[in-house]
Amino acid sequence: MNENIESFDAAEEESAIKQRIGQVGRALKKVDLRKQIVDFPFAAVGIAAAAGAIVGIVKPKPEPGRFSSLLFTTLGAIGFRLVREAAVKELGTYARNYIANRRSDNDDASFAPDKNEGGSVRYTPAL
Repeated sequence: MNENIESFDAAEEESAIKQRIGQVGRALKKVDLRKQIVDFPFAAVGIAAAAGAIVGIVKPKPEPGRFSSLLFTTLGAIGFRLVREAAVKELGTYARNYIANRRSDNDDASFAPDKNEGGSVRYTPAL
């Protein structure tokens, strides 16, 4: 009889775990990945780099052939260059918006002397 109770508890726990996994899966489907990447581009690049590093460490690599080694090196260099150019473009956009905001804040401050300096920086991602 004790074995029946233990198997019932295990089945109940398994059912609860499956329900929870289903809830998490449904919640992940609701996340707009594109919007999250646009809102947090540097975090997205960091997460992608960390995931790639983990996969590279965990997965054993077979001995590459000469052609495949050349191919992976070339693709890696191209990928790195694209990521670097995208990051520099985003930083340039951020800097232009920051400078434009500072100029408009300074222009507004000359007309309203009691306005605090600083202000918010409008960031518009370049897509």
